[in-house]
Amino acid sequence: MIALALVAYHPVFCAIKQGQTSILLALAVIGLYQAAEDDRPWAGGAWLLVLTIKPQLVPMLVVYLAARRSWRLLWCGGVLMAASVVLTAVVLGSSVWIDYLRHVRPLEQFWGTGTPEYMLNVRGWLTRMFGFDAHAWIDRVSDLVWIAAMAITSALLFTRRLLEQRDRRPAYAFVVAMMLASNPHVFVHDAVIWVVPLVLFAASLRDAGAAWRP
Repeated sequence: MIALALVAYHPVFCAIKQGQTSILLALAVIGLYQAAEDDRPWAGGAWLLVLTIKPQLVPMLVVYLAARRSWRLLWCGGVLMAASVVLTAVVLGSSVWIDYLRHVRPLEQFWGTGTPEYMLNVRGWLTRMFGFDAHAWIDRVSDLVWIAAMAITSALLFTRRLLEQRDRRPAYAFVVAMMLASNPHVFVHDAVIWVVPLVLFAASLRDAGAAWRP
């Protein structure tokens, strides 16, 4: 039944049909949570490196890790990222990173103005509401929403003392949900990642039973 549900889930079909990495990213999101809970910093750092495939996902998850003081995991992730930068620069030349930094903003604008009606996020919703002609202010609003979402998430995680919570699944589910809703780029195939917060939150509700509090 689980296999049929997964095969029938349209974002899974889109990810496979288009050769996208969204299923791997979903595994990385849940793998990062498990590594942080099990205190496996190198495994968590490796999953963090995988998530740089879609770099817009990384900042919100770094905020979560900082709130739970997973400093070793963040350090290991930084080491692996630095190693990957050095290795690719040695093999392909340092110009690959210079060119990337030079062209990343125009490329982002290309995708942001070319296909936002397919995005399952604030940017896509505003585009479907107001049309392509409004993309200039929609882009600015979506960027502000992303920054505001990170600020709100940071404030909630640090003020509610995440490190002292026995069950951190609802907090992580909240972080991932905010990350996806506010992220500048979330296409249909990226909706596969929504499985992670939904499953974690449902599992938390199940285990809490009558003791659950909103």
